[in-house]
Amino acid sequence: MPNEHGAGYYRWRVRPSERAALSKLAWRRLDNEERVSFGESLRAGFSDGSIEGADVLDAFVAFGSSNQSQVAQYPMALLDFAARHMLDESQFGSFQNYADRLYGRVYRKLGWKGKTSDENDSFMRRNVVRFLALVSKDPKVRKQAVQLANSFLGFETTKDKEAKFAPELREVVLKVAVQEQGEAFFSFLEKEFVESQDALYRQELLAALSVATNQKLAERARNLALGQKLRANEKMIPLYMQMAMPELRDQAWDWVKKHYDELVAKLPEGRAGQLPLLMSGFCSTNKAEEIGQFFENRIHQLLGGPRNLAAAIESTRLCEAQVKRQGQSVRAFFD
Repeated sequence: MPNEHGAGYYRWRVRPSERAALSKLAWRRLDNEERVSFGESLRAGFSDGSIEGADVLDAFVAFGSSNQSQVAQYPMALLDFAARHMLDESQFGSFQNYADRLYGRVYRKLGWKGKTSDENDSFMRRNVVRFLALVSKDPKVRKQAVQLANSFLGFETTKDKEAKFAPELREVVLKVAVQEQGEAFFSFLEKEFVESQDALYRQELLAALSVATNQKLAERARNLALGQKLRANEKMIPLYMQMAMPELRDQAWDWVKKHYDELVAKLPEGRAGQLPLLMSGFCSTNKAEEIGQFFENRIHQLLGGPRNLAAAIESTRLCEAQVKRQGQSVRAFFD
């Protein structure tokens, strides 16, 4: 192990045969700090292109066997990135099988609500359920989420006296329920949002409304940013949510361009300057150039705008470079 007990603050590389041994034969002998160090090094190798994406994914299988949330979470961000930018529909079934291989056991063990307040289990449950429900979109997990959301809210069923899921999963069940159900549920949830005075609950409800994949409902969610129902600190939520979703990103960008002046007028000065950061979810040089051209004569009117625009353009170009470097290997892994 190059960084024994994870004592050093650095990443490291080993030969492919040694990396394979660490993730298989030697995995049980690694302590949690060494596993974290291994995870950081795999993630860095993927980002700088020094390790093939398929090799990173192969090594990450071991991480899903860990009972420590700090270790088990390592594959999630990379897999989320791959699902957003690298995989097509034909590979998604294989992606779901891989996700279940990593986290299905933990999900079945921890379920939706814990019997204890163990911090590690709570953190693990939140991350695993969120990943399976919203990233790998496991059908069984999503079906359960819809049932839990409906009984929690009393939508077309008897309302539970108390939630049958852990508090940290409330936003997840609401998001899945919006995506899986139609306009009636969306309207029901919107009413719940308008009537609530609880700031955290309002944010969760609005985030759920914002990820509706039905195009008509997605536009309704965006339009909330221009109305009177949202507080000043809530107006960016629909756009942040949708710009992170491949299926809604282009429509949300078109909406921003169309309603830009009206939107800026309704945002607090500091938040208006964050508008360019919304574009960080794109992943092509062409889109980076389009973003730059749109904001060219507008950006200096926004507080912090030039810096945020530069960051968004850089992020978009780096994303494209990473997809070019690792996309073929990742796709081959899931073929």
